[in-house]
Amino acid sequence: MEGRDVDPGDGRDETINERMDRNWNELLQEMRVTQTGTQILSGFLLTIAFQPTFHGLPAFDKTVYLFLVLAATVTTALALAPVHLHRTLFRHHSKPALVQIGHLLLRAALTGVLRATAPFVYVRLHGPDHDHLYGGSYSEADLGWWADRIREWRCSDKDVWVYFNNDGAGHAVRNANRLRALLAR
Repeated sequence: MEGRDVDPGDGRDETINERMDRNWNELLQEMRVTQTGTQILSGFLLTIAFQPTFHGLPAFDKTVYLFLVLAATVTTALALAPVHLHRTLFRHHSKPALVQIGHLLLRAALTGVLRATAPFVYVRLHGPDHDHLYGGSYSEADLGWWADRIREWRCSDKDVWVYFNNDGAGHAVRNANRLRALLAR
């Protein structure tokens, strides 16, 4: 199985190790952006306590501030955790587990960022294949995951805007219609 194409139907011709290496590299790129953003957010939040007007804020505002600092700290830790995990599992032949756990940690970090930063959510979906942006069709599982997130955001009184930009072969329209149907359930 080692030298065989792990998914002959996807047009990639890659072994499981090649796929895991590619997926890990994609996760690393996403982690770099997320880590930088969460660290900047955390740093910005920490400076607020040193502003002259901070001490005069009502207790509720200070509690909200403390919650945001805590959320930003946890989100930063989640975004950094896959790097520590990689170092821990290095040379243990555990790349599939590393990719899966890293993926889950990064999703959790991104959820934390979205919850802490805006009263609305704007999602732009370029297609499921990072190597071929603006093409490809999202799987039922991917659309189901997005439907669950949209429901969570709506329950938090956030307006949600979703833009499908995977226009190749009409996938954007089909994916948007399917997402709408999933949300109607």
